[in-house]
Amino acid sequence: MRFFICILWVICFNINAQEIKTFQDEKNYSFCWNTEKIDDEILTDPRKIESDSEGNVYILDRGDNFIKIFDLQGNFIAKFGGKGKDPGEFIQPVEFFTDSQNRKYIYDLQLGKLNIFSSENQFVKALPLPGLVEKIRKIKNGFIIQSCRFVYKQSVRIKKYTYTIYDENLKNRKDFYSSEFKKAVKRKNALVYIPFASDDFWEILDEDRILIFDSEEFRVLVFDENGIKIKDEKFDGKREKISQTEKEEIFKVFSERIKRIKLKFSDIEFPSRKPFFQQIMKINDHLILLSSEKDNKYLLFDSEGNLKGERKFPDKYINHKSRVFHNRIIVNKFTEDGVSIISAYKLN
Repeated sequence: MRFFICILWVICFNINAQEIKTFQDEKNYSFCWNTEKIDDEILTDPRKIESDSEGNVYILDRGDNFIKIFDLQGNFIAKFGGKGKDPGEFIQPVEFFTDSQNRKYIYDLQLGKLNIFSSENQFVKALPLPGLVEKIRKIKNGFIIQSCRFVYKQSVRIKKYTYTIYDENLKNRKDFYSSEFKKAVKRKNALVYIPFASDDFWEILDEDRILIFDSEEFRVLVFDENGIKIKDEKFDGKREKISQTEKEEIFKVFSERIKRIKLKFSDIEFPSRKPFFQQIMKINDHLILLSSEKDNKYLLFDSEGNLKGERKFPDKYINHKSRVFHNRIIVNKFTEDGVSIISAYKLN
């Protein structure tokens, strides 16, 4: 099967601090990249998407381990990184982000290092960072790092998170929060993952506030830059029970994906309530979005953890690999026929 990467820039919806308005169905197809071409613009396995203050888009391509740079019109600019163990190269890059000074940070899981690049994309240094790191963000005097590990309690596989404040050199550390979520259960000598399993979602907002959303308890926590909790609030009234019909639909899709195991309805552990949130997106230093691909819903929170609004959107625009920057939402979505489409939707 041929594999394509498409870049599509469109205008789709408006947003402000109080309300998420409706979509406008306007599509402007731009161009499509075929990975069989020998060209710098090729994206073979795009994963992380970031941006800088100048409006450039950075895409971590796990196909060749390069960070590839584009403008907001989708034009290729440059690339840096690549596969290898030399300074500035990566073996298994899994986390990538930029800071307010346009420096770039790439975490290499296999080498256990956090690679730091200047605003001009020049390699600066690599800091040792062993363990299983889930997410990293830069704050004024160091880093916030979410690490994880898996444990088993009887037949249940549990993912445990630890949130840690590190200094600039990843030396001194302070753990300030932890959580755990059921991810899978053992059935018939096989590990069966829980569909739409709960998780944590977090981002750094103004004054280095750390906002964490616990989708299991539908709970928002806010910590200051020192890891001191300043808010803890549940939003139970925003949740709905999952109906039997919805469980049957989930079972049908889920069982088709893992045909090697003949599952019964009773083999699946279903979440009890919805929506099923799948990612957090930072709009600016004051606002974040939580999105739910399954329920076509977004929630808007401010930097103090206050719920500002919600909206259900047409499902054809919902995607759980999205980023918001420069008044645009950038999404990376794979279609059923093996095409990865990176799209930009303008926000007003």
